[in-house]
Amino acid sequence: MTSPNLPRYRGWAAILTAVATLLMLIAAIVSSSVNLGQTFSLLVIALMGLILVVVLALHLVLRSQSPVLSPAAAAVGILGALITAIAHVLQMTDTLTNAQSYALGEGIGPGAIGIWLLLANFLALRGRVVPTWLAWVGLVAGAGYLMSGVGALIGGPVTVDEGPQNPLSSVGPLGIFIVYPVWAIWLGRWMLKQSRPPVAPKLESLHEVP
Repeated sequence: MTSPNLPRYRGWAAILTAVATLLMLIAAIVSSSVNLGQTFSLLVIALMGLILVVVLALHLVLRSQSPVLSPAAAAVGILGALITAIAHVLQMTDTLTNAQSYALGEGIGPGAIGIWLLLANFLALRGRVVPTWLAWVGLVAGAGYLMSGVGALIGGPVTVDEGPQNPLSSVGPLGIFIVYPVWAIWLGRWMLKQSRPPVAPKLESLHEVP
């Protein structure tokens, strides 16, 4: 039996992904002057766990609209979140080289999450499942994730260990750290609204004399 509170949990999970993303941004800025240790990686792992919930939640919303593409999009999103989380775990344990960790945790993983966001929001837009502008914001967030991932894989004049130097890796993070939180909070609020039970009519109106 499905818990009646489950839809609310999904909504709050979406909102918490926005919180985790903003905390990652703060940690990245602060770490330039203060040693925060593994804080950033821990936030990434927490974010990926929450994104798994959002992936499944969106699939439950979209599966009736697209029984083929919705599971495919969810599979890509789950794979991307797992790759990103595992890459950061292995980086913390010094199992991967910096280049390997960067390629998986900053390239392939986020790129797959971007593909999921693009597919899921395209399906939502086509089926008019969510507000139109919510889907468009999700598409922009997905493009940001995908550009950031591709930019990390392309690299640039600097070695991959030091980070890529190309337009995609410069523009993509704007979609991740600015646009995605807007989409996630909006989606979470929409899910919370959908989870509310319908308001029963007032008793007086039931006994009105025609």
